[in-house]
Amino acid sequence: MKHHLAKHSVHVLAMFLFLTAGSLALAQDCLDYADYFPDPAPTGPRAFSTGLTQAVAVAGTSLCLGTDTGVQIFDVSNPLAPIWLSQAPVWAERMVAYGDMLYTARYSGGLQAIDISDPTAPVITDFHRNDMGTFDFLIYDHYLYIVPKLENWSFLFGITVYDLTDPAHPELVNEVEGGAGFSICMSGDTMFLANYDPYYSDISYLGTADLSDPANPIYNPGWFSFPGRTNDIAVYGDYLYAATDTYGLYVIDVSDAGDPTIVHVMPELIGSHSVVVVGQTAWVTVPGAPDTHDLVALSLANPARPGLLNEVTFVGDDLYQAESGGWLYIANDKVRPALVDISIPSSPVVRPWTGIAPGHGELNAAGIAVAGDLIYIGSDVGDPLRIIDVSDLSVMRRITRVPGELLGGDVAVQDTLLFQMMKTPSQPMNRWLDSYSIADPENPRFLGRGEIGDFSLNLATTKGAVYTTLNGLIHVMDVSDPANPQHVLALNPPGNGSGRDLLVNGNHLYAPLGSSGLVIYDITEAVAPLLVAVVDMPHCYAVDIRGNLAYATDHFNGLSIIDISEPAEPIILHSEPTPEIGHHVRVDQSKLFITTLFSGGWVYDLADPLAPRLEGEFFTVSGATEMEFIGPWMAMAQAGCGVQFAWRACESVVSVPEEMPPLRSGIFAMPNPFNPRTTITYSMMRAGDVEVSVVDVAGRRVAELVAGWQTDGTHTVAWDGRDAGGRAMPSGSYMVRVRSADSVQATKLTLVR
Repeated sequence: MKHHLAKHSVHVLAMFLFLTAGSLALAQDCLDYADYFPDPAPTGPRAFSTGLTQAVAVAGTSLCLGTDTGVQIFDVSNPLAPIWLSQAPVWAERMVAYGDMLYTARYSGGLQAIDISDPTAPVITDFHRNDMGTFDFLIYDHYLYIVPKLENWSFLFGITVYDLTDPAHPELVNEVEGGAGFSICMSGDTMFLANYDPYYSDISYLGTADLSDPANPIYNPGWFSFPGRTNDIAVYGDYLYAATDTYGLYVIDVSDAGDPTIVHVMPELIGSHSVVVVGQTAWVTVPGAPDTHDLVALSLANPARPGLLNEVTFVGDDLYQAESGGWLYIANDKVRPALVDISIPSSPVVRPWTGIAPGHGELNAAGIAVAGDLIYIGSDVGDPLRIIDVSDLSVMRRITRVPGELLGGDVAVQDTLLFQMMKTPSQPMNRWLDSYSIADPENPRFLGRGEIGDFSLNLATTKGAVYTTLNGLIHVMDVSDPANPQHVLALNPPGNGSGRDLLVNGNHLYAPLGSSGLVIYDITEAVAPLLVAVVDMPHCYAVDIRGNLAYATDHFNGLSIIDISEPAEPIILHSEPTPEIGHHVRVDQSKLFITTLFSGGWVYDLADPLAPRLEGEFFTVSGATEMEFIGPWMAMAQAGCGVQFAWRACESVVSVPEEMPPLRSGIFAMPNPFNPRTTITYSMMRAGDVEVSVVDVAGRRVAELVAGWQTDGTHTVAWDGRDAGGRAMPSGSYMVRVRSADSVQATKLTLVR
């Protein structure tokens, strides 16, 4: 977890500036953040992960796999020897290829276009849509049809139509209200949409839409209902095949699209998940023995009565299928994709998948810590501790795995010591603390283990102590003897909040504890923290610090900026909503990064540290539980999805001063406390525009005292304790803030009525 010391901050900044200055040919303008991190590195953002596939599409000889680390692209000119080509950092649960473009979608939102004309260097285009989840989509003529998903899982929504005349920049041409489809397919100019009621899942519905005018779909009235939960549909001639969970495979006569008729049911295919038609054969996946699925080949010589040809078994769960050149690729969220030779439908053969993306391996990143060019990764899958050399991200050399009988959790580095939380396979959370010597950074040496007082998730460390938290308690471990970690104290902060983040900054511990707010402890005596302040925030989740300012995310209020120049008297200077619920936060000398609870996040510019300016979005495969800076990159730990690296540098960063202007330099008020009037004195380094305003402890502006151009030198302005409307303000604490091109200055005012 994070540990901020003055020397650490300067080191990180110096390293950041050095690498950026040495890589200006690769750096991007800050304004080019757009919707994802710029990707100047020839190898693209990289990840260590399981490589499990959730979606699949084929474009020529390129196989595109939607994995938990983004879209992986392989050359399958020889399907038996796939060659990894590249990765695009886009999370895809559905994919469809069209010419040189790949369109991806997610159930929870995130429609994206990727240019794969050069499959070795995919380019994420500026076309995206994050406000709309997608159940299914397809391309007909030169139109992209999307069946969107509402947040409440309503299935009465409609069809969204994009014109693909310019494939890289789809143009929205229509949004037609009507029924949705969890699965859709085409026959002629008729679209079939199948869905089920999410609250009564044993009922499916089949509807149709007329695409005679492709830009203007017209729903046919009425929906045909039948028992079962439909997972997938495919059509062959006048017959539609519906794979259902509880009733098997339905054969439905759709020769009259407005009056479909069930003509046959195959209950032996109960649990069928996906169905595709290739030539005169339907390929249906059904559950087999534990952790396996069967691929069943059905002859459609008599399409009303499909006949069994053969079946084969593959390991894992089936999601979706794609066919190309006599090969069937099956997306699989248990292991790597299944590869089946279907050139002879009566004799399908499962072949081993040999394509491996660089760096992939079994890994669930529970926490990360950075030390120089090394990243220490805690994992509760496989070996509990792994070390990656990231001095060259085009290679990302795995140095070693540290085996153990326990499962790994979060990690933290303190000088030449590394601490890691651990758990047994039967425990839901971490309950042990391991310590290692990393005097030889590439070869950690185990020192000892101690039991934590209760289950914990995250940890932070200072010299002689480690702090862990979960469920509102903060556990203190004495590590003055690293070979014998001892649990010495369980702090019970005010309120009933619960948090997962901890941050050590100097002599203080900052604990975002949900409904308890941001709780601050003095840790001058490391093993006996002293509660000094609580910042009232409805649901504080994470915090990071830059200079005298703390940036905290709140599930209800978004982002809050807190003056901690006096940690015992913190004051909220500013609050503003974030586009979605903020999960984790990291701040450097010029940027603020906030991740969402599930995936992605935002970049803010901190040219004015008290007024962050939203610049754009960035992509993560899943919710980032931890972020650490390493040179011009940011490493993000993601549960279930390994570690993702993203470029964070931009040219303007080289002009950022190494030291933030002191928050309270050159400003004071007399008298203070005051009633009814005080005089504020402040200085200007050079002539220019200045704004002097008074804000309350929640960051709301109370009064604007100065707004305009002033000469350099010392200035004074009075405040009479009234707001902009002339109303007398109540007794309490306020902040006066002076903002100019050179600095942001502030000091606290106390009004006593």
